Amino acid sequence: MYDLIRDYREFYDSLSMHIFNHIPTLTPLIFNYETYIIGSMSKTLNLIEFAVREGQINDALSLCRNYYEVVILHLYLSLKVSEQTNFSRNDKIESWMKGIERIPDFWKNVEYLKKSNTTKDIVMKLNQGEKLKSLKDSLNDHVHFNSYHFLLMNDTSVTYSQRNDYVNKLYLYLNEIFSLHYFTMFTINEHYMRSTDYTDSLDFGEDPDPDSLLWVAPFVQKIVDEHLKTEHIEILDYFKEKSTMLIN
Repeated sequence: MYDLIRDYREFYDSLSMHIFNHIPTLTPLIFNYETYIIGSMSKTLNLIEFAVREGQINDALSLCRNYYEVVILHLYLSLKVSEQTNFSRNDKIESWMKGIERIPDFWKNVEYLKKSNTTKDIVMKLNQGEKLKSLKDSLNDHVHFNSYHFLLMNDTSVTYSQRNDYVNKLYLYLNEIFSLHYFTMFTINEHYMRSTDYTDSLDFGEDPDPDSLLWVAPFVQKIVDEHLKTEHIEILDYFKEKSTMLIN
C-alpha cells in the first residue's frame, strides 16, 4: 500500500513540474493551471497514507473519493479546453477559477467523457461493468458512514476483524482511479508524456534526434513498468496501439 501511494505521489509531483511551462489556452492565467490540480492530488494521496498509518481506514477511503472527484474534474477541464475550436477564453472555466461559477457535477463530467470522440473509447474500456459508478457508490458509503462498521474502522482501540479487508479495497480503488487518470489524461493531452530530450538538445546547441519528439519522460515510463504492465496490461496494450508516443 505505502509503495503504491509513494509511486503515485512521485508520478504526480514529476508531472506537475513537467507541464508547468506548457502555455495554457482559453484561461486568464500565464501558467498551466493543471500543475496545481495535479499537485493537489499528490497532497491528497499524502493524507490518505497518513490516515492508513494512523489506522483511520474509513477516513482514508473518504479521502479516496476526494481523489476520484479531482481526477474526474481534471479530465473534464482538460477535455473541455482541448475540444474548444475557437481561441477565445472559456467563460465557464474562467468563472470557476474566480470562484464565481461551479463546474458541472461529477456525473455530468463523466457523461461528457463518455460521449466525447476523444475519450469515449478509452473510457468505455476502463468502465467495463459500470466500474465508475460502483466505485463512486462504494466510496460514498464511507463518506456518509452508511454502516456502523465504518465508524469502527476509524477507532484503533477497537478490534475490527475486517480492517485489513478494507485496506485491500483501498489499494484496488486507488489503482483503478489512477489508471483511469493516466490513460484518459494522456489520451487528451498526449504531448504531456513527451520527454525533454528534444528541447534539451536545442538548449545545448545540438541537433536533436528527430525521434526524440516521440520519447516519453522517464517518470511516465516508470509507472508503466512498475504498475500498469502488470495491473492493466490489456488497456495498456490498447493505449500504446493508439498512441503516437514510444512507450515500452
